[in-house]
Amino acid sequence: MALDRTVEYTIEQAVALLAGKISLQALNNKSKPVQKYCREMFDSKGFWESSAVNRYYQQIVSDIWQGELRTCNNQVLIKVPTGSGQYRVESIHQSEITDEFELSAQTRFTRAELRHWVASHKEAHSFLMNDYELSVARGEGWDVGKQEFLDTEGFAETIEPATSTTASADLTAETPLSEELTQIQALLNGTHEFQAEELRVALQAWLDVSARFKKGELNDDPSTELKNWVASHLDDANDYQVSRVSCMANWDSKHPTLRLVQ
Repeated sequence: MALDRTVEYTIEQAVALLAGKISLQALNNKSKPVQKYCREMFDSKGFWESSAVNRYYQQIVSDIWQGELRTCNNQVLIKVPTGSGQYRVESIHQSEITDEFELSAQTRFTRAELRHWVASHKEAHSFLMNDYELSVARGEGWDVGKQEFLDTEGFAETIEPATSTTASADLTAETPLSEELTQIQALLNGTHEFQAEELRVALQAWLDVSARFKKGELNDDPSTELKNWVASHLDDANDYQVSRVSCMANWDSKHPTLRLVQ
């Protein structure tokens, strides 16, 4: 894994890297075959139909609108329709963005800004490695590299050490739990061997909507809010799919209570 020395990223480059569609080495490769591959990938319909790409795209665009991810020189590129059915690209100040504008995927932000954005979402990726994260390359484990990334970016999390009386019990219980959490994280990242997209979307909806309810940001019933979340985060989803996935995430369902047999 190479260190990242890129200065700026476009939105499409960032989502491709975050979604694992391309490596940093390939993106920075200047050979004509690799450059041709990158152009064809970004232009393909399948690239933008990827659920992982769309998830990161929606998250990045949303945070650009809200000012949580700052673009280069506070400028964004927007698509402006023309009379011929095409569109032209114009630059406006980030503070002028409204819902009427569609952002161009060529909008750019700096490497440092992207790093801080990733850290604020408690995510770490190999393309963001720096000199403090070489533990990943040394084979010391992804969790170690991720923690070093968060520490370096100023988002360190304090973990209370286990007491001597409970250390043995915690160590015994932690092994299977860590494996389960690893499996769930792979599912959420879209990289699991047995990827279940409906389950992944339901989990993402549950995590986001339940957190917003806890903060008091939402007042409607969970069923409506979950349906709104699923509908806004899926492309071309029909009513049945929206209802099915949101129902899986609804903690206030009026259906008969299920009991898992132990």
